[in-house]
Amino acid sequence: MQWIDAASLRLLRVIRSEFNRPGLLVIGAYRDNEVSASHPLMEFIDTLQEEGMRFRKLELENLLLQDLEALLTDTLRSREGTAELAGTVYDKTRGNPFFLRRLLMSQHAEGRLRYDSESNCWIWSLEDITSESIADNVADLLAKSIERLPDETRTIMALAACVGNRFEVPTIAMISDFGEAESVGLLSAPSVRQYVVESGDTYEFVHDQVQQAAHGLIDAQQRMSIHLQLGRALLAKAEEQELEERIFDIVAHFALSADLLTDQLEKIQIAELNLRAGRKAKMSSAFAASIAYLRQGLALLGENGWRDRYVLTLDVHNELIDACSLNIEYEEVDALFGTILDHVKHDVDACMAYKTLILTRLFRNELAEAISLADDFLERLGIDFVDAPGSNLSVDEVLELPAIQDVEKLAVLEIMLAVSASIYIAAAERLPSLAFTMVDIVNQYGHSPASGPAYNWYSLILCVNQQYQEANRFSRLSLELLERHPNPGLAAMIADIHYAFIGHWESPVHDLIDPLKTYYRVGMREGCFEWSLWCLLNHTLLIWGTGRPSTTTSLKLSEPSRSAEAKARKSMCSCSCCLRNPRSTWRGDLDERQDWRGDGFPKRRCGRRWRATPCFWLSMDCKR
Repeated sequence: MQWIDAASLRLLRVIRSEFNRPGLLVIGAYRDNEVSASHPLMEFIDTLQEEGMRFRKLELENLLLQDLEALLTDTLRSREGTAELAGTVYDKTRGNPFFLRRLLMSQHAEGRLRYDSESNCWIWSLEDITSESIADNVADLLAKSIERLPDETRTIMALAACVGNRFEVPTIAMISDFGEAESVGLLSAPSVRQYVVESGDTYEFVHDQVQQAAHGLIDAQQRMSIHLQLGRALLAKAEEQELEERIFDIVAHFALSADLLTDQLEKIQIAELNLRAGRKAKMSSAFAASIAYLRQGLALLGENGWRDRYVLTLDVHNELIDACSLNIEYEEVDALFGTILDHVKHDVDACMAYKTLILTRLFRNELAEAISLADDFLERLGIDFVDAPGSNLSVDEVLELPAIQDVEKLAVLEIMLAVSASIYIAAAERLPSLAFTMVDIVNQYGHSPASGPAYNWYSLILCVNQQYQEANRFSRLSLELLERHPNPGLAAMIADIHYAFIGHWESPVHDLIDPLKTYYRVGMREGCFEWSLWCLLNHTLLIWGTGRPSTTTSLKLSEPSRSAEAKARKSMCSCSCCLRNPRSTWRGDLDERQDWRGDGFPKRRCGRRWRATPCFWLSMDCKR
């Protein structure tokens, strides 16, 4: 389940109400070294626990030496010599169950561990076993055992390994001399069943190590040729829907055969596929994979990409700089920003690069630099801030506005949206002008994904001026605009501003708590970590505001603290550090040595920083 996709997760959410029904046992398995605290699966498990679902977690660790000895004693029905055999096997496998099973099977296949029918017992020679060179890892062991299979069986397993961990017989037939019936016969042979199992209309390797071992049976040059053949065949027969479903498989085959690609038009076509794969992986929060796909796309475009395929090259760079930011590769973001600025033909084309660098500076708590970058871009486009909206449209009139067509104004809204959080925290006196300018552009030129946040900030200004009913009307408008003009990543921002700062003027605080936790999860799924963490923090503070003990709230604050640290969000780390023990921090009576582990911010220093921050609600000239 470490590879669970969004559709499978939605299915689990749909059926979770049935989890406690008598007779239903839901079992899932995942590799804990591939699942972090912010992984969607862990968030789902946390939700189950919060809802009181009966839940039990079993950690499957390697076998201990005494466990291995007991297993061998029971299996071989002998106590004599099993301790020495267990020690020898344990030294090699360290108790890894998969390695252990394969090692014992190989010793049996080679006759060093065998059943003697005359004495009616298992016999072995420890001297023979220890004198024989035993593979140091399971992959080498599997390769050695697969090499003993018949030639045709080895060939079809190697071809199947090139296809992937899961494969279909027609695909094997496309790249081999075997017919479909012959392929089924070979894959169904008893000698193969320990390596490959049938699953419906497909076959799959019993373990990824088995696939790797089979993949290594073919020399590197021949593997590249097979992968190129596979990539071309899968692409040629894929309709649009199937192409979207198999995009990762197709680009993976081309990546493994890139050295054999010579036709420039084919390279361009595959670069476009890599762009699609990079976007899809990023939407699934697989940022490292997204970066790999996009880098492969740039490699295919070559040194002349900016000259010969400007739009495609710009698109790949824009997606790559965003993926690097989300994957906390901030130095690479700086390098890509310079590359993009050196090659863009128009100032507006640098919008995505500026936006990503602005957000990266926010993540690193370099707020003044984030604001300076935004000012630089807006100056390039000749944008002047206004002191009041040019036209006051009603909510109904705003909803009827058309979509924005002006590319430059769309870019302006994107940059203003990106810098709004930095201005809110570090230059709050500029927030009214920012909000008015955004609303003025929307009213004049039409809607964009930034329309919702624009009216969010505008609603906050109305609250400052004590126009609470109108503020709530426009804030609810922002939620409706999000539905009409969806944009991944904005839901958490709009929800946080509405439920944490505006909604309480009209609704009981108890009605605002749960939506913030919901949009925290939405934001994490969409990759909007900063605002999703703010949702979680404000969710906790509203709980505190309901009168629950501060000790309980301090414990709840550890969740956003851990999440912020894991995502390297320094601005969020600083804030959550200040608030983990609110009363003590704000009084400044914590010992300097009492650091929050892992974030590097002493609490006393954080308290001073928090008090010195020109927070919006403190710096604005308004009545309480």
